[in-house]
Amino acid sequence: MSKQDLNTQVTEAILKAEALEAKDAHSREARIAFYNLSILEQQLVKQAETTEERNIARRGSIRASLKAGDTERARQLLFLYEDSPDFDAKSNREMRTLVANPNLVYATAR
Repeated sequence: MSKQDLNTQVTEAILKAEALEAKDAHSREARIAFYNLSILEQQLVKQAETTEERNIARRGSIRASLKAGDTERARQLLFLYEDSPDFDAKSNREMRTLVANPNLVYATAR
């Protein structure tokens, strides 16, 4: 899949997940949408060309996992991303805080 196609899918997945979240953040449909978004964001990390793009996608995949209710997946992603030399310290601290306190994901901006 091309990076452009993947970006389009991520955008569509964000819009769908946010629309479902607005109706009922903890509904099964919203959680599935956020899980699917997390998968797409993880794929985007691999295709991103810049550090900034990778870090945005990393944060997005972790946040989406938490909103999907999958704290274990978020932990695994954080563990994977922490070893990357271009995962900035600020993002790392922010994601560690969210993974340790998953309910904060609803109080912070994307």
